[in-house]
Amino acid sequence: VKASFQTHICSIKCLSETKFQYKESEHKTVNPLMIPIVLGWDRQVSKHKLAGRRKVFYVAPCGRRLRTLDDVHRYLRTTNSLMEIDFFNFDWWLHVYNEFKPSREFCTIKDLSYGK
Repeated sequence: VKASFQTHICSIKCLSETKFQYKESEHKTVNPLMIPIVLGWDRQVSKHKLAGRRKVFYVAPCGRRLRTLDDVHRYLRTTNSLMEIDFFNFDWWLHVYNEFKPSREFCTIKDLSYGK
């Protein structure tokens, strides 16, 4: 359960807990777009009532809402995070929880080295 946002000035303290810190060696096998989610961020898609336009925003572990890549970049610099800006995507139609599965396999090779 996430804590509600408390008004504050973001700093290194926002991501000081080890569960919020990115370590490349630990996250090598994780989908890059899932890394913020694994590290305690929340990705939300909202839909405007009247126009029906959708917007994506990320909620940082401290509760701050970030609506653009510029906001995310500024936050990552302010908190001295090692996360990359490429881990964030603001396209509403992109589903970060989905894993890519090819619709059709052309061939299956169980051992690429053929036993050599």
